[in-house]
Amino acid sequence: SEEGPRHMRCLFVLTVGISFLLAFWQANVTGPPAAFPSFRSLISPCEMDSTTEREEEDAWNAWAKKELMVDGCDLIGSCSIPQYLILANLLLVESLQGLKKKSDKDLPFTTSWWACRTHYAHQRILAERSSSLYKAFTALETELLNLSWENLDQALVHTMKPAVQLEFGLAKYAYGHLDHARQLFSEAREACGLQLHLTGILGYRTIHQAEPKAQMVLLANSESKVKEIFNAVNVSENNKTSGATFLSENGSEHNQSSDETKNIHGESDILMIPKLVGGDTDKVDDKGLSSFQQAVILAHCLEVKKSNPDDEMRGWQMAPFIEAVDSQQSSKFIIRVCCQLFRIRWECTRSRTKHRALVMLEKLIEDMRGNSCSEMQERMCYSFCVQFPTVAVLRKEYAEMLISLGLVREALPIFEELELWNSLIDCYCLLEKKSVATSLIKKRLEEKPEDPRLWCALGDVTLNEDCYLKAWEVSGHRFGRAQRSLGRSAYNKGEYVRSVKHWQTALALNPMHPDGWFALGSAALKARDLDKAVDSFTHAVQLDPENGEAWNNIAAIHITKKKSKPAFVAFREALKFKRRSWQMWENYAYVALDIRNFAQAIEAFNMVLDLSQGKRVIIDGLTKLVEEVEGKINPAGCDNDGTIPEELIKVEGRVDPAGCNSDGSIP
Repeated sequence: SEEGPRHMRCLFVLTVGISFLLAFWQANVTGPPAAFPSFRSLISPCEMDSTTEREEEDAWNAWAKKELMVDGCDLIGSCSIPQYLILANLLLVESLQGLKKKSDKDLPFTTSWWACRTHYAHQRILAERSSSLYKAFTALETELLNLSWENLDQALVHTMKPAVQLEFGLAKYAYGHLDHARQLFSEAREACGLQLHLTGILGYRTIHQAEPKAQMVLLANSESKVKEIFNAVNVSENNKTSGATFLSENGSEHNQSSDETKNIHGESDILMIPKLVGGDTDKVDDKGLSSFQQAVILAHCLEVKKSNPDDEMRGWQMAPFIEAVDSQQSSKFIIRVCCQLFRIRWECTRSRTKHRALVMLEKLIEDMRGNSCSEMQERMCYSFCVQFPTVAVLRKEYAEMLISLGLVREALPIFEELELWNSLIDCYCLLEKKSVATSLIKKRLEEKPEDPRLWCALGDVTLNEDCYLKAWEVSGHRFGRAQRSLGRSAYNKGEYVRSVKHWQTALALNPMHPDGWFALGSAALKARDLDKAVDSFTHAVQLDPENGEAWNNIAAIHITKKKSKPAFVAFREALKFKRRSWQMWENYAYVALDIRNFAQAIEAFNMVLDLSQGKRVIIDGLTKLVEEVEGKINPAGCDNDGTIPEELIKVEGRVDPAGCNSDGSIP
């Protein structure tokens, strides 16, 4: 029949599209490096000399990178075989999704899933969020999450539905929709039968620690398993021995010698995983968590990161989730390295472990770029279920860590290889060699005169707006960064109306750029267009709820408009992320007084005194607070002596409560 060949052709297109997508994912995310066929050889198998072939391949690479810059979004550094992602998009999204709209029975439901993965892979290589990719992703998400799973094989549903929920949760997290992401993470956790419980257990955090201290630990497994572990830990705390042993989350016990400990922890005396005090572990099952459950724990770790303010305590809130996965006896490669990356990002914020984090990140990059092709299938498992960055982003983080440690020269070749021109310029400015950066960029422009990123980089180093106009021209009016640079330049020159126009042009290309909305609001505020400013700052906080400056500016505009209640709400959100600003606390205190919220006003005045170390005393604010309090003590309707007239007294409840004298007075 005709339906059979049609169905086979659709499956063939699906298989080839998946192959292109996984090849791109291996080359740019999971590794190991492999020699994939060039795009030229796929479309033109005729032989040519090596020089001509290389030039043609470079031309195809430049075309592919330009095509991937959707909505004016820039790429994060360089990427390998970008043509493969374009081919995957043609096959999995445009071709198959077009066929699926005509006839659903010819294609499996996983076609939409692979199309979503293609959009997500495309978003991961972009430096900014793309509105068009988000719209396409949302349409496919609605189709998959509302699928009639009851009509499918239940064994398949048990495996695939939690994975779909987890992957969509990670995508929502990447786009800033935290509430939806949190809901999907919880649904995936329930679907895989995972129970999480945070508790405190005595243990050792450093090598030379003499007395055990309470450590926050995550107990993770089924509900019954958590109860068993919790009971076993309580027993071990009551019968703790002098020798400290580590009780892992799966219940197994590991004794480490001092030599092994030194090898694991390097030069730092901080233990990678705390040694918990344990003696009786007979009731604890040795079975560990599955790989998917470990991926769910890492997703909840991201949720904890966004749920806590950006301070030193946030890392300690994430630590139990990292250590729970790190303590497992068996983990897939991508889950293991993702957990290690989370640990590196946490430890690089602590002075005692920063050097160890640098060594670990260097080793991680070497592992990702290893040549063991036998690991390819293992590396690909669960690679879409964790938020692991591309190789370019990973190396960028390593270079930035080198700079934070003062090793600026070591970071230069990394930025140059990744084509991160802005970071390269910053490095040369730190070394006071801006002329070297100018010469390097001009040399690259001789080779690639149509690269808008190079023209913008030249404009950044020379402060010449003509370079930004040239970048806008060579990109075919599609490179949003050129307009953003023009808007920033106009703002610095005090030309705020022109700055607003440039930012509006840039945001018309990509409205999902939170920093762009913030800059537009700042320019509109300087141009005295308060309505446009508050609308822009509102867009900024919708895309990035943690933008404390945007919340503060919204509150300031509401104060200018004499709207104290909206200003109070905005200040309260701003102070979640800017708690060390006494100026913000002072403004918050005045707004709290205006709406007669005296408790918050008193707290704000105390914070001002603490943060300014007693140097900032707000006499007029405290005077107003005292007057308001006095007005509360002697409100309108009282007699001159402050007593309440008898006709206003309403007796409720017991007239003679227990413990009072017969006349109602208190003894």
